[in-house]
Amino acid sequence: FPSHDKTRTVYRNQQQAELTQLRKQDKTIKEIHSQVLQQVTLRLENTYKAFFKHYKDGQGFPKFRSCKNFFGILYPQKGFSIEHNKFITKIYGKMGFKKHRNIQGNIRQVMITTKNNKWYLVVTTDYIKTKQGSGMTGIDVGITNIATLSNGTIIKNQPHAKYFDKRINKLKS
Repeated sequence: FPSHDKTRTVYRNQQQAELTQLRKQDKTIKEIHSQVLQQVTLRLENTYKAFFKHYKDGQGFPKFRSCKNFFGILYPQKGFSIEHNKFITKIYGKMGFKKHRNIQGNIRQVMITTKNNKWYLVVTTDYIKTKQGSGMTGIDVGITNIATLSNGTIIKNQPHAKYFDKRINKLKS
């Protein structure tokens, strides 16, 4: 990667310190929750790290990705509340949303994002779904029955000619 004399590295903690100063000077920035602003610097840092790792690993420059994928607002812990089908922030007020499933567990973070001109509210919680059983099934393939499963289910063998004759006769009528 070519080096430039005027290139300098700016770290996330420096950017966050500058954000603190900007918040004192600009009332618009001051209205945005501090953790939302900090998440932007974190995402930017992670993007640069991935870029340079990709190049360093000999994979060349990463493929172009539209900046539209970067836009989104992440509330990592605070600055919002959810009541019924309303997402509430100090700046934006109450925003309605369609809840596709009940929120289980404690909310850890919320991201407002967009895709195909539609807005989405992505809620991350600490809920861990427990598995029922081992999730595995044994199958014994046979001649009399096509298969017998370890949970006791038996899949009967269909005499193919008789089976298809019945299907054909149904379709004819």
